Amino acid sequence: GTPARMELKKLQAAPPSSLHSLSTSYIPDELPGRQAEIEKLLKLTNACLVRRYPKSVFVTGCPGTGKTATLKKICSELRENAGQRQYKGKTKFEWVAATTLRREDEVTTLIADALGFPGYSLEEIEEACEDAMHKPMLCFVLDEADQVFSTKAGKAVISKLFRWTLRPACPLLFVAIANAIDLAHRVVATVAIQQHKPIVFNFRPYDSDDVQQILHARLEVASSEIAVDETVVSFIAKKVCSSSGDIRKAIEMLRKTIITTETTSDVKSVTIASANKVALDAMGTRLVKILNCLPQHVRIAACACVAASLAPDEEVAVRDIYFAYQQLCRRAMLEPSSQASFFEYITALEDSGVVLSTKSRSVKNSTGLGKLSIQKCFALPLRVRATIADLKGAFGTTVLYKELVSEVQSQQEALAATTLETPPRKRRRKV
Repeated sequence: GTPARMELKKLQAAPPSSLHSLSTSYIPDELPGRQAEIEKLLKLTNACLVRRYPKSVFVTGCPGTGKTATLKKICSELRENAGQRQYKGKTKFEWVAATTLRREDEVTTLIADALGFPGYSLEEIEEACEDAMHKPMLCFVLDEADQVFSTKAGKAVISKLFRWTLRPACPLLFVAIANAIDLAHRVVATVAIQQHKPIVFNFRPYDSDDVQQILHARLEVASSEIAVDETVVSFIAKKVCSSSGDIRKAIEMLRKTIITTETTSDVKSVTIASANKVALDAMGTRLVKILNCLPQHVRIAACACVAASLAPDEEVAVRDIYFAYQQLCRRAMLEPSSQASFFEYITALEDSGVVLSTKSRSVKNSTGLGKLSIQKCFALPLRVRATIADLKGAFGTTVLYKELVSEVQSQQEALAATTLETPPRKRRRKV
């Protein structure tokens, strides 16, 4: 393969066991920078389970602010309390990541099974719980809840759960984790019950001091022969906090820097130069920074542009990009936008330089002024500047987009295989 691919394989072959504490899946005993949130959430959730009070709690914040790690730690402590019989009656715990759901109504199915009412609808569960004398209390945590709420069916499910927790007989403590800061207010607006304000915990992004403290704590647990200087940790922390404050990016950058030093250098200490190289690869290009600032559907449109192209700067018809966009939306359990809205997304990508028009007439002029029909707009060719590496650098640590990037790779491989099988005279794409 190419040198870049060989280097990637070499890095992947490095033993990860010694750096387990520098993986994003590792949850330490202590969470620096989140003690206040842990205390408040633990006090609230524990009180609800002890007194059997139904509640809806929304934990929101930008990606990489420790929401999932904090809730997993809290749930672990709550389970210990349940084991010590601090709660009245039986208490159950259910943790669901929205990315693992095939349909939004699976949330209702999981709740019904946990409460001992398999096959019941949410309305039937409500009626059954009104009559049940010794029903269990259920702590149900839905991670990536904004992904469920992005569809009509998902809005109905979450809104019903919120409305149900307002009833005294409800045996549910519903905790929703979301990146969208305004999710709770949108749920309230949907159910039209303004007098009941939701309980919201908004996680602020980590600052540089927090990130350094977290990285130092993880380095103490990690076992590696490579020495990491204080200046390197400070450099990574400031680099990440200047763009997003995403702690997962900082952890991943530190891990890759150590592995790169172990596999490509005889030096037994990490340098700022090697950390800077990894930072450029992870956060790096101008396109990565642009992609990080795009709204959700425009991001998916950018992924579709890459999925529909085989190589950087290849010409791709808008119709092929729209087809790829629809597939990615279905993969993410989102409703694809209309053709008119999609052209607005392409216009935004054109303005930001992610795609370029190859004709004198740009997509923006064609659609904004209504000079071309939909069919002619679909035939317009675009040059896609973004690559799969840019998508990984921008979205690689977010669960939803991480899966979409994998889907983009699959679509690219399928497109490449189709192109190889096509006779030479038919290889050129018609635009």
